[in-house]
Amino acid sequence: MSERTTNATALAGLKVLDLSWALVAPAAMRVLADFGATVVKVESSTRIDPVRAGPPYWRNQPGPERSSNFINYNVNKRMIQLDLSQQAARDVVLRLVDWCDIAIESFVPGVMERWNLHYDALRQRKPDLIMVSTCLNGQTGPDREGGGYGVGGAARAAMIEVLGWPDRDPSLARAYTDYTASRMVAVATLAALDHRRRTGQGQYIDLSQVEASIPFIGTAVLDAGVNGRLLRRRGNRLPGAVPHGVFPCAGDDCWIAIAVRSQEEWRALCGVAAAGWESDPRFASADDRERNEDALEEAIAAWTAPQDAHALEQQLQAAGVEAHAVLDSLEGGDDAQLQAMRHFVEVESSDLGVIPVENTRQRLSRTPSDPRWVGTYGEDNDFVLRELLGLGDDAIAEIAASGALQ
Repeated sequence: MSERTTNATALAGLKVLDLSWALVAPAAMRVLADFGATVVKVESSTRIDPVRAGPPYWRNQPGPERSSNFINYNVNKRMIQLDLSQQAARDVVLRLVDWCDIAIESFVPGVMERWNLHYDALRQRKPDLIMVSTCLNGQTGPDREGGGYGVGGAARAAMIEVLGWPDRDPSLARAYTDYTASRMVAVATLAALDHRRRTGQGQYIDLSQVEASIPFIGTAVLDAGVNGRLLRRRGNRLPGAVPHGVFPCAGDDCWIAIAVRSQEEWRALCGVAAAGWESDPRFASADDRERNEDALEEAIAAWTAPQDAHALEQQLQAAGVEAHAVLDSLEGGDDAQLQAMRHFVEVESSDLGVIPVENTRQRLSRTPSDPRWVGTYGEDNDFVLRELLGLGDDAIAEIAASGALQ
């Protein structure tokens, strides 16, 4: 596997030990890998990563090597199997700590301490190490050992409570914190790297996935703290933007999203609709429209229902109204804008062939990313041990005989 190289240069020479699992930290470390960092991904078949066990599967065939989610978030990483319950495997991790610049883990607090792989122990070995720990609730506090996934994190971050309609139960936000916290992990890691390059000092990053996601409902948090007002479920409505919703269009389950934030945009919407709304006193001002929002939404839905969502989108955008046809997953793959941005690219897998994944989100003109491949279980065991750590045949054979490489 030594021939697997990348042309990315922004983070070339950076070495990362990725002990994480699930989604948050692996997604963050994929950003570093896409830009040229050498990322060694440690996992074990004795305790399978939950993302490996979940759909969607490549070609609709289930299997731990076929999870599209896992593939998507582990591009350009070197894959090594280590059963960390065994001392021989933890000894390999210590060698990888000597090798790396950054180590990241996402276990429940206490696990790294039991293995004696926590930051206080590792920095004695490597003083300039940057170490990142990211879990649901963080490393301190009464609920530090509370495990769980992004659905629980979204509940604790107050995201689920505000989603849905006033007369119904809250809507599930899915694993929302997984997709927000990963961005925070990447930024914090790069900030620590910049600090080390300027000062020579390593540091420890403790990132709670719940806490990192709360800023995404920052307005509601501020309103509660300053004014004592709780944000309640409002469906698709948004204070200060009327109309603000999703409306039916011609076809089976076809919709268009429309948002109006100013009187100028309102007049533009009225001009396209030509339905006499501009002369209706119920809709004269934003306050009037908000007081009569039910009637307004009913009128807009009646107007949009017989129309093609994509054609209407073009009309409204040309007039200066925020609008977009609601795409399903298949339409998203064919979307001309996403294709122009090369949002989807193909990478190579040694056992599955060529696989589409999402491209790197960031576009750097001088030092672009270069997603190339995805590995399989333990595919890089020999490369990591021999090429990166410099171990010989006897040492590798001893590690393998111990059962650590599983």
